[in-house]
Amino acid sequence: MAAAWAAWRGPAAGYGGGMGCMEGTCGALVGAVMVAGMLTDGQGTGRYAREILLGFRERCGATICKDLKGVETGKVLCPCTECVRNAVLAAGAALGE
Repeated sequence: MAAAWAAWRGPAAGYGGGMGCMEGTCGALVGAVMVAGMLTDGQGTGRYAREILLGFRERCGATICKDLKGVETGKVLCPCTECVRNAVLAAGAALGE
């Protein structure tokens, strides 16, 4: 798994902070879907992506970084560390892990 991490660390670096500008999908969620694709060799990844997204939204309350961080509302729905934790939990649930 270390080799897989090394191969994806560079290409995935821009996903932090909602694609670097807080306007996009949470990078932890994107990463969870990327891992699902790696683990399933792309077989059924669309279905898993939907399950992961729905599980993440249920746990965190949103999927867009600025909404999660309360940029416009002042109310943080989910801190980054919890987004990562919840993305892992959502992926595990979707993949049956």
